[in-house]
Amino acid sequence: MRLVAAAAVLALSLLAARTAAAQEYEPPFDALEATLQSRFDNDFDGILDAAQKRQQKAVAKCLELLEPPTEGALNDMRILGTMAKLLEKAYPEEMAFGNASDLWGDSFTAFQALYFEFLLDYSPFKGRVGQLAPSGPQRKAANLLKAVEKARGSVGPDAAISFAARQYLKAWKLSQKGLPVAEAGTLLPAPAAIYTAGSASVTTDQVAWVWHSVTRRLDLAFSGTDQATGDAHAVSLQLQLSENGLELSVTNGSYVRTPSGGSEEYYDILFGSAAFTTLDIPGRVFQGTFDVTFLGLGEVTVAGTVGATWYLEVEKD
Repeated sequence: MRLVAAAAVLALSLLAARTAAAQEYEPPFDALEATLQSRFDNDFDGILDAAQKRQQKAVAKCLELLEPPTEGALNDMRILGTMAKLLEKAYPEEMAFGNASDLWGDSFTAFQALYFEFLLDYSPFKGRVGQLAPSGPQRKAANLLKAVEKARGSVGPDAAISFAARQYLKAWKLSQKGLPVAEAGTLLPAPAAIYTAGSASVTTDQVAWVWHSVTRRLDLAFSGTDQATGDAHAVSLQLQLSENGLELSVTNGSYVRTPSGGSEEYYDILFGSAAFTTLDIPGRVFQGTFDVTFLGLGEVTVAGTVGATWYLEVEKD
């Protein structure tokens, strides 16, 4: 989606700028309002034909919409959608996607800024839904999240700004409705691993995992520091889910030890096993034990428990 993709690029820079300066929201209409005022003052002298009369009426209405003080970013997205619709009817060529016209450019700049504001509101809701334990609030919040994504997904390539603004306004309202629902749910425990690596003992919440739905493979990676020695220990494992969906076997992996103040030491897998007491894949939860032997500067056995309650990433390969 080129419209949204381009808006996302600016959103990142806006986020950095606002974070650095602790800026508050400001309506993004200054450039567009100046362009509209210039058109109104200079484009409609003398006898006007029917098209010019429509343009004059559209520009005047847009300026009228911009007169009241802002009621916030959500309402400004509504105003932008209304103005864009008026301008697209009065100036169909100038408001076509990517046109060099100042009308389209200033309208798109306003959409970019409001898209950023949407992301600020939407991200906490989406993140919260992914961390909820199965429950009534979780199911309701998940359904609202699907509705948000459906509205966002309807904005296709080269979409008109009026349509994009209307769909993101819908998504925004659903997101704001969904956040208190999600906040009423119970959070799942964070991912965690407790393991020994040789004589080292490590407890960490630095667990990442990826479920490959087609190949039915679970990739795990976790790392932590032995508090007694300061040595870092990082483990990655590939586990294959059986056809019956009840068992995981260790098929590959690696182990890296970094002594405090020293260089990394790499170990390759020799053999290993895993036994999961809780296994809901491709659902939301797993919990189990592993025991794997690696070979590098000698043999090292890494064993312990690992569990997670939501996916950090899901691949379809």
